[in-house]
Formats: sequence, structure tokens, C-alpha cells
Amino acid sequence: VAPTILTYKSHIITKDKYKALHPKGTGLPYVTAMKMKWIGTEMPRVMGIAALVSILILLLVTRSFRGVVVPLLTAISSIIVVYGVLGYVGMTIDSGMVMIPMLLVFAVSIAYNIHVYTYFKRRFLIHGIRKQAVEETVGEMGWPVLFSALTTFASLLSFLAIPMQPMRFIGIASSSCVMLSFLFSITLMPILLSFGKDGKPHPKVQETGGRWMDQKLESLGKSVLRHGTLILWLTGIISVVLIYQFSKIETAFDVERTMGRKIDYVNNLLEVGESELGSVYTYDVMIDFPEDGLAKSPAMLLQLDSLAQHAGGYKLTKRTTSVLNILKDLNQTLHDGNPSYYTIPHNPDEVAQLLLLYENAGGSEAEYWIDYDYRRLRLMVEMNSYDSGETERELNDIIAYAQRLFPNAAVTTVGSIPQFTVMMQYIARGQMVSFAISLLIIGILMMIVFGSVRIGLVGLIPNITPALVVGGLMGWLGYPLDMMTATIMPMILGLAVDDTIHFINHSHLEFDRKGNYRNAILRSFHTIGTPIVLTSVVICANFAVYTTSEGLSFVHMGILSVAGILSALLADLFVTPILIQKFRLFGKETNTIERPKEQTNIIES
Repeated sequence: VAPTILTYKSHIITKDKYKALHPKGTGLPYVTAMKMKWIGTEMPRVMGIAALVSILILLLVTRSFRGVVVPLLTAISSIIVVYGVLGYVGMTIDSGMVMIPMLLVFAVSIAYNIHVYTYFKRRFLIHGIRKQAVEETVGEMGWPVLFSALTTFASLLSFLAIPMQPMRFIGIASSSCVMLSFLFSITLMPILLSFGKDGKPHPKVQETGGRWMDQKLESLGKSVLRHGTLILWLTGIISVVLIYQFSKIETAFDVERTMGRKIDYVNNLLEVGESELGSVYTYDVMIDFPEDGLAKSPAMLLQLDSLAQHAGGYKLTKRTTSVLNILKDLNQTLHDGNPSYYTIPHNPDEVAQLLLLYENAGGSEAEYWIDYDYRRLRLMVEMNSYDSGETERELNDIIAYAQRLFPNAAVTTVGSIPQFTVMMQYIARGQMVSFAISLLIIGILMMIVFGSVRIGLVGLIPNITPALVVGGLMGWLGYPLDMMTATIMPMILGLAVDDTIHFINHSHLEFDRKGNYRNAILRSFHTIGTPIVLTSVVICANFAVYTTSEGLSFVHMGILSVAGILSALLADLFVTPILIQKFRLFGKETNTIERPKEQTNIIES
């Protein structure tokens, strides 16, 4: 939308001399321009709150200057570099989508740095040697963080499967930011942590191998393994319910359901649509006949009348306008206003005379509805509201009905609305394809990296959970699948798989060391549980910022993203350990004797 559209039209309707008329702008270009203006105001506010929330959580979690500055520096640097490069190569940026990669990179930057920082802190408290703790941290956390970044990168690249510029922008910007965040996290954080004096070992941490939260998570792990069968049954039942609700999702872009009346431009738009004269949007049906003169044939005009009556019965139609309105009005006027003559004459000569009479009287509107060669007819359909799903159904139906009425003519729908509707439906449905591609790529990567088809397939199970939760909540709460909510599933999958990778990788390492599944799983709860929980909390806090918006689609995205991340956390803590033990993912146990509790807790230096 050209900036002049917003500036010029807004300038006119806001003039003081027109205030008494209460003018309001409508139409897709104007509404789009107003939406971009609203997003331009909303985005800095949301990003500011997200940054503030991130700082507060990092202060609470790390209690360290470096623990706060490095994640923020990582996120900001990644955003500047990626957006700068995209701007340099001339890639257009959709203002409605521009903050999705930003919030995502804030989330992953904090997550990666928390994994690095918490492991370093644990090792440093155990032996007090700073550089040794840094080396152990990079050696232990480098690979799982890299693999997490790669799977998230691959998942976000699946947006490129949708041939729409906004989605491709999200795919390129988000995936690039993720990889840059990894590079900054795995280099900048260890470098800064290596500066400083060595400390004294912490007696309690040295004795137990961790702090209070580590101990509690290990206790949780014991409870999970003890009630494994019950947990799997409950997971199965909940999954069935979610799948049923998933089936109720409706693909739609309804401005009232997705944005809400709290936004001024949306409220004005809806008030115009609800008024007697106004309409929200319009589209045209063009009928192109094979020969000149057919458009003024009474038979064709009667068919057009039938098409107009059929369109008038649609849920979204407010009124229709065509050359029929002119001909019927003239015919009734020439018969002393008799309502029974508000029809199309059946005689071709009468139709020709009415058109000639209208033209000679100075009428100029007929040229909008019928061309000079009488080869083309145009029917305008005004809409009282907009719902992309319903609009798609009505557009398909009117084309099919018109083709039956005019089998030898070319029938098309024209205008911004048909194009916008096709784009919205294509994007929303394309996200499901994107999710499937993400799932496939992540599964293959896990199989290759872990060297096992079984591990790859089992590792996908807890990562399907967020998609089921998001889809189930959308169906249950009646949230439509629009451009914003459609980006959630591939994005959440890319984030959720990170914790699964960390848990499986650490369990694998501990199993190789000890040869016992129970000990390996409990050691993973003890060592990796805290950063998994903390990263999920931070990511949830970032996405929860969306709920402060007046726009319903932003609120929906915030609620669904938080629900998806929390469900991924629960799946990793409650389902993944049981699957590892039941499927014996790492081979046969070589040590079936459980170590004493006090030995289980101690981490070897």
C-alpha cells in the first residue's frame, strides 16, 4: 500500500469541516494501510515489554551482569545483522510479520545462553576453577546446543515451501537469526565467563552436585519413572481429546475475530458494514461473452438477474449492483412507477431502447456495468463483513453457478478481495504443509545424528504434543487459523525440539558412562532439568507479552505459544524419560545394579 493512500485519505476524512458527517474510510487498501499504521505503533510497545520481561527474568535466574547482558546482546546483534543483510539485498519486509522473528530470536538467544550459563555455574561451584569450567561447558553443551540450533533452523526454513513473500521473510529471517544466536552464544558467553578470578568450591553443591532445584527435579524424575504406565495412559487420553478438538479448526480471516473491535480502525470498519448504506468490501463477477451484442440479450440479462438473486442469498452479501438496476428502474418509470414492471423486458428492442434512452438522458453509470460492444457484463457484490473461509466458499459457488448460467462465456471474479482471500487461505493451509515438512526434517536429522531410526522416531513423539495442544485449543476456544496463528506450529516445533534433544543427548551420554537407564535418566533430570525448565519459562514469558495487545490475533498467538511451550516442557519431563526407558533406546543395560542415592547425586569432576 502506497503511503500516500493512508496520508491523503486520512487527511480528508479527518478535516474539521467534515466532522459533522462522521466520515469513515473503508476498502481493502485503506484498511491495509491503517493496519500497517497500527502495527507500527504496536510493535515497539510489545518489543519493549518483551525486552523488559527478559531482563527481569535473567536477573532473577542468573543474578549476574554477564548472564543478563550477553543474551540481550546476542539477540540484538543477530537482529541487526540479519535485518541489515536482508535490507541490503533488497528483500521486502512485511510490517505485520516483522516482529515474529524478533521475538523468536529473543527467546532462543536467552534459551541458548541459559543452557551455557547454568552448566558453567554448576561446574564452577563444584571445583572453583573458572577456565576449566568454561572448557567443560563448551565440551558438554556445545554439541546439543548446535544440534538444537540446526533443527530449529531447518524447521523455520520450511516456511520457504510457501510461495508468499511474508512467509518466506519469516523463514529466512528467523532461521538466520537462530544460527547467528547460536554462534554468539557459544562464543561470546564462554569468552566473557572465562574472565575473572577462580573461586572456592561450594560445599553443598560439591557434595550433591547441584542446587535446590536440581534436587527437586531429580525427585520428580523418580516419581515419573515410578508412575510411567499411568502417565502414558493419561497422555493417550488427553491426545485423543485434543485430536477431536483439532478437527474443529476453521481456516478464516475474519477481521472481527482476528483483530477485535478494541482497535479503532476495525471498529470503524465494522460500523460502516453494519450501517444501511455502507459495505465492508466488494468484489466483481465479470462475464465475457464470445460475441458482441450478447450482453444486452434479454435471455442473458435474465440469467444475470438469476445470478444476482443467487449471490444475494449468501451470508456475507449485503447487496448487488449491475446494469439490471438501471434497466429495471427505467422500465418501472416508463410504466408510471408500477412495481410490477420492475423487471427486465423480454423484447430485445425494448432493452435496446431503454439503454439508448438512458444514454441520451446523460446517464453515465451504465458503462461501469456493460461495455460499448455489449460483450461483457459486470456484477458487483458488496459485503457486510469478511471471513476468508466463508468468502472462499461463496466465491467458488458464484463462479460455479455463473458457469452453469453462461456455459459459453468466460466467468471470473475480480478485485482485491478474491486475490486476498486466495492468499490468506493459501498461507493458512500452507502452514500445515510447513509443519509436516518441519517434522520430517527434524525426524531425519535426529535419526542421522543419534545414529538410530528408533531414537529419531521416538524423539518426535513428545514434539508432536505442542502441535496437538495448540490445534486442540484453537478448536476448543474457536480461534481461527489465520496468518498469525498459522505460524505457531512450525515455530513451536522448532523451539520444542531443543529441550528434547538436550534430554535425549544427556541421557545417552550418562547411559554410555553408567550403563543403567534409571541412573541415566535421573542424572539427566539432575543436570539438564533446571536449564530446560528455565528456558521454557523465559520463552513463555516472551510470548506472553503478545497477550497485552489489543489485537485478538496477537492475544491468540500469545496464549497458544505459551500453551505449546508448556506442553512441550511437560512432554519432555514426563513422557520422554518413560519412552527412553520402555523402548531401551540406547541398547541393553550393562549395569543393572542401581547406585546408592548419595552416589547418584554426586557429579564426577
